Amino acid sequence: MNSGITITVLIIATICSMPFVMMVMNRKKREKIMINSVTKIADKNDCRLNDYDVFTNFMIGIDDFNNTLFYANKNQENIDVNYINLSEIKNCKVKTITNNDKKIKGKSSFTMINELNLLLTPFDKPDLKVTFYNSDSNMQLSNELMVAKKWSDHINKQLHV
Repeated sequence: MNSGITITVLIIATICSMPFVMMVMNRKKREKIMINSVTKIADKNDCRLNDYDVFTNFMIGIDDFNNTLFYANKNQENIDVNYINLSEIKNCKVKTITNNDKKIKGKSSFTMINELNLLLTPFDKPDLKVTFYNSDSNMQLSNELMVAKKWSDHINKQLHV
């Protein structure tokens, strides 16, 4: 009787945990594909990523030695990988595009972030935009704001070395 209950509980626990296991496996697979795509472009440019961050639809990485920033955005069909030579950049800052919503008599309000970008200012060209988050393509903003600030600080430090 006890062995029958134990086997039943194990089967139910296995069935209940499978969706979570599959989600983690799929996320790791997507991250690996994104990392491989960016690494291929870095290798073609004789670069090696020494620091990077990966999100659901976005990856950013840097080769400090060659002063090159790599980033990728995942669309429905493909991964778009780009790189920027940081020796051509004079400044980097975080830029958010927001939507303010205020209730009657100003009792409560909130700010919704629609887009989160890193703006890289070249010496002689228009600003370059690296998008970390876009409300049209991402469901929810997680820690992208904190990571965008981290990368802004890292890039500005790299620019002033």
